[in-house]
Amino acid sequence: MSVSPSKHATACREQHNNQRSFLDLVFYLALTSRLNNIRILFGVFGGVISTLLAGISKAQHEPASISRQFILRQAALCFLHCFSLGAAGNTWNDLVDRDIDSKVARTKSRPLASGKVSTVEAVAWIACLYSISAGTLSWMLDDKDAWKLMMPLTAVIMLYPFGKRPAFRKLHIYPQYLLGMALGYPTIYGWSAIYGGQLTLSEILERCFPLCLFLFFWTFYGNTAYSYQDIEDDRKMKVNSAYNLAGKHIHALLAVLGIMTLLTIPFVLNPISSLWLWISWMGVWTIGIAKQLISFDPSMPETGGALQLQTVVLGIWIIVACIVQLGLLELSTI
Repeated sequence: MSVSPSKHATACREQHNNQRSFLDLVFYLALTSRLNNIRILFGVFGGVISTLLAGISKAQHEPASISRQFILRQAALCFLHCFSLGAAGNTWNDLVDRDIDSKVARTKSRPLASGKVSTVEAVAWIACLYSISAGTLSWMLDDKDAWKLMMPLTAVIMLYPFGKRPAFRKLHIYPQYLLGMALGYPTIYGWSAIYGGQLTLSEILERCFPLCLFLFFWTFYGNTAYSYQDIEDDRKMKVNSAYNLAGKHIHALLAVLGIMTLLTIPFVLNPISSLWLWISWMGVWTIGIAKQLISFDPSMPETGGALQLQTVVLGIWIIVACIVQLGLLELSTI
């Protein structure tokens, strides 16, 4: 009697899981969260950069009311919150997309797509990471409005994987829109972490908006290039993505998104009087994005992955530049 392929695959997965050690499980769960990939840092940039910029702003206007140690502490807590929430979101994305991932060459070996991790194990892992994230945010904000601030972002993260479905294309909604919103939203945490109850939510939103817009275009730019790697398999399965909007003009779309990203930087930096940040952020980013666009080749989809990786390096550089600016402010008060 013949056995169907699906039943055979299920039997193989069960046999593999029975032979798997606890350390193997932890390793596979870490892979679902992309803990082995530097690109996971994309999820922390909004909150950490916002915290540092808010700290710089307060140190410039109210130097006696804040210390560099407090700013760095809040930035570290924001990093932990965003990192654990992003890790949970990555596992959620793999859980929802496991059937799609199993048919794509680059993603078919992922633990959920290949059956190395079960649905129950993935959900338990997500719950653990989400609890860490929620607890850290509550600590950072002294239990003030933590859940109220976290719920909208949670909703966007849960919706994101469904944005790749053809139904969303009919609504002209691309997953990059949702990802841009998700990565821009934590800018609210940064200003809340530094100013606490000194600012109303509307005042915080007003100050966060330029950085949020910067993160939206930056994410749209980087993720469109990254997802372009899977263009052949995605087209076969009618996966929704922004490069479908561009068609053969993917290079032009990336150029527009790169330029829009750069155009938002002056609005982020204008409220902060810092020649150092203008040079280290605006200057370095202009050169960096120009080099990325020159090196991107639409006939070689893998260059999209290299482009996005380079944008992650630029994000790390912003954090370094902001920390240097804090040091410069401290030196100026001596």
